[in-house]
Amino acid sequence: MLDEPRHPCRAGLALFLALFLALTALFLPTTALAATITPGGDAIMQCDATLTGEIRDGDADKLMAFVEEYNWDKTDFSMVTFGDINRTKKLCLNSNGGSYLAGIEVGQIIRRFGISTAVGPGKTCESACSLAFMFGTVYGEEATARPARRLHPQGSVGFHAPALVVPKGEYREDAVNEAYRVAIKSIEEFVRARGISDEFFSQELFLTMLGTPPEDMRHVLTVEDAAVWGIEIFPTGLPEDDRVGAVRNACTNAQRNAEASRTSFYINRNLEFIEGVQRNAREIMIETKPFFFTEGGSLCRLVLDRIFSPDWQLARVEFEDRDIHTITSLYRFFFFAPDMPIRDIPERPGMSDGQFFEALAGARPMPAPDAPRTEAPPPTATPAALIAPLATEADEARLNLDRAARQEIQRRLTLAGFDTGGVDGDLGPNSRRAIRDWQQARGFPASGHLNASQRARLIEDSRELYDAWLAEEQAKPRKRRVKVCQRGALGLLVNCRMEWR
Repeated sequence: MLDEPRHPCRAGLALFLALFLALTALFLPTTALAATITPGGDAIMQCDATLTGEIRDGDADKLMAFVEEYNWDKTDFSMVTFGDINRTKKLCLNSNGGSYLAGIEVGQIIRRFGISTAVGPGKTCESACSLAFMFGTVYGEEATARPARRLHPQGSVGFHAPALVVPKGEYREDAVNEAYRVAIKSIEEFVRARGISDEFFSQELFLTMLGTPPEDMRHVLTVEDAAVWGIEIFPTGLPEDDRVGAVRNACTNAQRNAEASRTSFYINRNLEFIEGVQRNAREIMIETKPFFFTEGGSLCRLVLDRIFSPDWQLARVEFEDRDIHTITSLYRFFFFAPDMPIRDIPERPGMSDGQFFEALAGARPMPAPDAPRTEAPPPTATPAALIAPLATEADEARLNLDRAARQEIQRRLTLAGFDTGGVDGDLGPNSRRAIRDWQQARGFPASGHLNASQRARLIEDSRELYDAWLAEEQAKPRKRRVKVCQRGALGLLVNCRMEWR
């Protein structure tokens, strides 16, 4: 019996679907393992936990269980000011993607509990993972939510449109229709979760994502990408030896960040641009000359303050344009040119925020630019006294800390006002966070690990408090271990145990 001839249009449609779905499948995650969530992670990115692997159904429940187990749902809004990412729990991500719907569900847990997100050096967060990453959140006064996501210059975050996922060999009409329904549902749920605000996921990024086919990937490549999409590049060093250019870049990138748009004002590069510097005990402000922003004259104001911290910190950028007053956060990477690749941004901190800002304000010389990544930094690039060492896990291992020494570190941190959550000799997530907070307060790079010099500084900082605690402990009555026995009705020993009395 001869086979029935196939309709040419139907056969062509079937071939097209097969080729399209086969091509799409090449760019979909192949591993069947769901994501894992473990405490700790990269010290540079200050991870409290790390999510690794393909994001699948059920991973949101897994994150929820982790949040509850480690008590992450107890956000103290009074300790978080103006979107201070260093006061949040940080979830680092390393995933090639997975289910878009599962990524959105993970992102909703992240935003609900005020968890910041980060992608560390050499790590990747793409596809569904990038959606979860963009939900990184910090809560401020009156529980106001602000974006909080960090990308290392050597990390990778990428976006693309959702794909049609059909099981191999099941290219029936009902299977294709179901795959299409899931893809559209993914977009619907993402739009619903995104809301109407551009702050967490800008319209520009949303359209870029939808315009990137599933077999492609649009990565965060330049300073402009990061500024427009609201992703902090961290850590970063210093820009070139040009204070006017650095201020111009900061104003340009801040305006694009505030507008979530690549359109920018025009600045005459022959203009001196910096009008002057205002200074008081709590703030230092660099103000520009008026320039054209929209239809009227406008000025840009960079602000450094220590309102919420004993140390000077980059705070905000203010724009004055007639009756419009716009404020956005100020980050180090803003001082680099918008078209600069993020991989070329130097990582070495060089100066503190306060020292760098004084150089911009003309109170001290601008530092020499940091060396390229592929070369060793020249010995005269930055005065050695201004470079705080980054303590690594290996540095701490060389201290050979026994349990008693670790307990002493926890005790000294707690006495100094950096709560470790207990003195048990186990330097877990709470202790690492306390170490980072102490390092940041003392001007050290916050890694969560101690080296020899930082341990010595901690001992010196807490000397009086620790000596007073020791004296109080020594004054307490000493207990001794005694044998306590119970006797029965006939005077016979029933049982005995050792107690401290």
